Amino acid sequence: MKFVLSRNKRPLNPLDGLPGDITDPKIYLDKSTAIKTATMLGCEIGIVVSPPYFAIDIDHALKDGKWSDLSLSLVSSFPGAYVERSRSGDGLHIIGKYNGTLEHRCKNIPLGIECYTENRLIVLTGTDHQGSWETDHTESLRSTVETYFKPRDHINSKAWTTGPCDEYTGSQDDDEILKKALESKSVNAAFGNRASFGDLWNRDIANLSKFYPDEKREFDYSSADLALCIHLAFWTGRDCERIERLFSKSKLVRDKWEKRKEYRHDTILEAVASCSGVYTAGNPLPEGDDIRHGFQYMSVDTQIEYFKDCVYIMDRHEIITGNGMEFNPVQFKALYGGYVFAIDSIDDKTSRNAWEVFTESQAYSFPAAHTTVFKPLEKPGAIIE
Repeated sequence: MKFVLSRNKRPLNPLDGLPGDITDPKIYLDKSTAIKTATMLGCEIGIVVSPPYFAIDIDHALKDGKWSDLSLSLVSSFPGAYVERSRSGDGLHIIGKYNGTLEHRCKNIPLGIECYTENRLIVLTGTDHQGSWETDHTESLRSTVETYFKPRDHINSKAWTTGPCDEYTGSQDDDEILKKALESKSVNAAFGNRASFGDLWNRDIANLSKFYPDEKREFDYSSADLALCIHLAFWTGRDCERIERLFSKSKLVRDKWEKRKEYRHDTILEAVASCSGVYTAGNPLPEGDDIRHGFQYMSVDTQIEYFKDCVYIMDRHEIITGNGMEFNPVQFKALYGGYVFAIDSIDDKTSRNAWEVFTESQAYSFPAAHTTVFKPLEKPGAIIE
């Protein structure tokens, strides 16, 4: 492991205490020397992440005294890895080892998570730390990259759409869908408790500077652009043409967006590729004695139809729907929520958490599988039993 000295999240040269170059081996120290020198200079200790080590940085994982579902899911994916709180106190670092080569994006902006395997300074805090970064997590890292950090080449530049996807059932009226997006609060959880749609749409600098910091500007403009486009992908059913039209009405519009068509289209296509779910208007509730008037109550029988074709995948801690879409706990709770669900047929217990209902219901056992398996066709048109 390459240890370095740090101040204000920048590497220092141990010889003179001046800013150093993260790629310069001369600033690297062993752990013992780093601790002694940091004490003498009154600075922090960091590590330079490079193969065979990786680091995952989770921003704003702690909210209202509770760790987010996303952060808990990621930590559980790397058992035994080094985990600590970040400098902010509400974020987490996960550090471990891997083998081989791995291509990935570094940032998942809407979820507020980052993944690094090359030339990245991570300032260590040691706060609430556990585990070891010598733990090998090659397969877990590859799975996490596939889920959250696919490289940009997974984006199909020819996939520009001029209409919504089949599962979208939202309004085609721009004003109506914008009103719903601006009023919505629960869907923000699907994006990792990051900046809300309203923050982005109205260019709320106070919140955008918090969630998308930039040392030289008010906030990271490109990150905010992508975040709003992902929100719009959700609300429009991944309709590229409509995303472009709606974004142009927001207060995030700037010269780069208006004059550089390539940047505009690349941002929208990346947003569409990153958006795993879309808005669907609530299913009409059936008539019956078990419907409680005044709020949307969903009985067990109704849930069976509502969650039809959904399957919980144990080794991935995700739910896969009938159309092949994958949802983590945060996304599933946000996208399938909006109801009061019956969860216990004896005590009349209810829950508003769709994930809890699907995975922990005492009234009905929804489908679950240990893992997913790909079985190729024996010959075209033939299905292996």
